[in-house]
Amino acid sequence: GFGEIEVPIIVRGTPDGEHKIREVEIWEKKVQGAVDQGDRIAMWLENVLGKKGIRMVYMTDATVRPTNPKRADSFVSFADGYPYLLASEESLAELNQRMEHKEDNVGIDRFRPNIVLKGSKAFAEDTFNQIQFGHSKEVLNFRNVKSCERCIMTTINQKTAKLGGLKAEPLKTLKTFRAVGEEVMFGVNLVMLPHKASCAPVLTVGDPVFASINPARAI
Repeated sequence: GFGEIEVPIIVRGTPDGEHKIREVEIWEKKVQGAVDQGDRIAMWLENVLGKKGIRMVYMTDATVRPTNPKRADSFVSFADGYPYLLASEESLAELNQRMEHKEDNVGIDRFRPNIVLKGSKAFAEDTFNQIQFGHSKEVLNFRNVKSCERCIMTTINQKTAKLGGLKAEPLKTLKTFRAVGEEVMFGVNLVMLPHKASCAPVLTVGDPVFASINPARAI
């Protein structure tokens, strides 16, 4: 194996050198202000991935990457397009139940959500308008921007790093009941709404969830 590596996060970049401030390209758009995390972690990643020219970067608080202004007035880090992706255990169970071969069943990590619900009906999240986590004064509110289109990345087996391809699971089964045009959907993209507290409450495992519903959003 390659062993483990631990490096400090460098939050202040320099004009030159191994910690210089870099430009990053995401979806053909340039993002300024990424701080290079240095040669040591870069060399380790090159060895693990077998590729040259890899750099790890950190997005500072001063760097702003806006979301699609036609959909939401918010911002995102180096994630795909939105800061939050919500999915549910019930939706995953429904997907796995529909697969022809049970050995092809996948875990929720294939879809990389950072918020996972438990206790709702399968794909109920499609119909959510606004979602509240927590209770009393310690609440966080989110808006459901859109359903999340899923790509070939979901066919990568994280244990083996093998890419399944566009005809592999879970895309194969999603196409049979979660297709919208040429896309297949799983999970929903969220943005956080402004909160009154000077410091945002903490989202905690086990928090109660409340949502306003629009049945017309169902797929």
